[in-house]
Amino acid sequence: MKLTDMSYDHMVNILAAIAVEIEPILDDDKILSISANIKPVKNEPRIDYGRRTAKVMLGVAQLLTGDHKQAFSRILAAFFQCTEEELGKKSIKEIMAQIKDSLNDEALLDFFPQLGSFVQNEPSDT
Repeated sequence: MKLTDMSYDHMVNILAAIAVEIEPILDDDKILSISANIKPVKNEPRIDYGRRTAKVMLGVAQLLTGDHKQAFSRILAAFFQCTEEELGKKSIKEIMAQIKDSLNDEALLDFFPQLGSFVQNEPSDT
């Protein structure tokens, strides 16, 4: 489901469920330090940007599946409207496709243009 297709009530319910889980992740200095490297460098070759982005994503993924594993599972379960047990039975391919579909939303990308370069894995000119 695309984020902009969600009803207000649905989005509020998700935010209520994840707010307490997401705050410690957003405050984690390790994640902040790693994710600071995601900003594209002007005239950087795409292959270098791709490699650097992959390293950043792997670093964040390690923290989310390590230090913040339970919180991350609860966030995804709330977003997908399932239990953590049901989430555990989903394939990685299914989870990734659902996340990408949710974020690759024209109305959302128009509102948050930087998200477009992240979802498409291409550096932007900013």
